[in-house]
Amino acid sequence: MHTNTSTEAWFSVSHLKWARLWLLMGLLLITCVFYASFTSRGLPLPRIPYGDKLLHMSAYAVLMGWFVQIFHHHKGRLCIAGLFIAMGIAIEFLQDFYFKRHFDVIDMLANTVGVALALLAGMTWLDSILVAIERAWVRRFGHAS
Repeated sequence: MHTNTSTEAWFSVSHLKWARLWLLMGLLLITCVFYASFTSRGLPLPRIPYGDKLLHMSAYAVLMGWFVQIFHHHKGRLCIAGLFIAMGIAIEFLQDFYFKRHFDVIDMLANTVGVALALLAGMTWLDSILVAIERAWVRRFGHAS
C-alpha cells in the first residue's frame, strides 16, 4: 500500500475551486511586505511601545494566515512557515545595506512570532475562511466560476 506523502500532496490545493486566485492574492501580499520593508516611507504608526514590532508580527501573521488557508497539509504549512521566517531574516539583512532602514534582530523575532501564531490559528476553524467564501459565492450566485 502506497501512502501519499509526496511533496505534491503537501502543497495540494484541491479543496479550493479558486486556488489560482487565492495564490495570486497571496503573492500580492508578499509583494506588499517586500515593498513596505524596502520603501523609505514609514507607515504612520500610533506612538505605542513596540508599535513597529506589532506591525512586523501582524504582517507575517497575515501572510502565514493566508497561506494556511490555501495549504492544509501540515508539512506544506511547515515548509511555507520556514520560507516566511527565512524571508523575514533575509529582509532584515538586506535592510542593513539600504541606507534608510536598519537591521533589527527583534524584528526577526516579531516576524517569526507572527508566523507561529498563524500556524497555531491554522489548527482551528480559521483555516477554512477561503473555503467558506467559495461556498457562499456558489450559494449566492449558483456557480463557482
